[in-house]
Amino acid sequence: MYYIRKLTKTSSLNKIKSANTFEDTESDVLKDEFKTSSSRLSFWKCEDLNNYTETINAILFSGSDIKASSFIALSDKDLNDIGVVTDDSALGKTGYKGHGNLHIDLCLPHIQQIKDLMGLYHKMPTVFLTLEKPDVQKYIKNVIAAGNYDENNTDEHLKKEIQKLQEKSFPRI
Repeated sequence: MYYIRKLTKTSSLNKIKSANTFEDTESDVLKDEFKTSSSRLSFWKCEDLNNYTETINAILFSGSDIKASSFIALSDKDLNDIGVVTDDSALGKTGYKGHGNLHIDLCLPHIQQIKDLMGLYHKMPTVFLTLEKPDVQKYIKNVIAAGNYDENNTDEHLKKEIQKLQEKSFPRI
């Protein structure tokens, strides 16, 4: 099993990798990429990194905007090696119909676990996947065309961006 997370900023992984120690990491990177809620960090499950479309769709429809995006991927082994416990008891909020079950939380009750998780990021050669804005738009359009868009579970700001995208794709005559 793999766990995928969209980076808040595409430059974050490079900033993490350029820091020699945890203490040298820019505080904004910590705030942006390791912001927990109830000591939990949100990821999305993926069985096979060669078949990640369902997971990427769930992630893109869980956000609040349509923009270029970079993703990182961690394996079960990675998380086991640093002693991180996962919890998939809560469905994720995603506008990708029927895929909230792909959501999983990493339980990080202590700063040492965040430090260890950063160590995993530091060892990554690169991001798992980067999508430019037109690619993200294509993912969004494909989900809508397939009838898998769940407007009720979509962030209000993302709904507005999807509406603009649809109007741009299908202009009124």
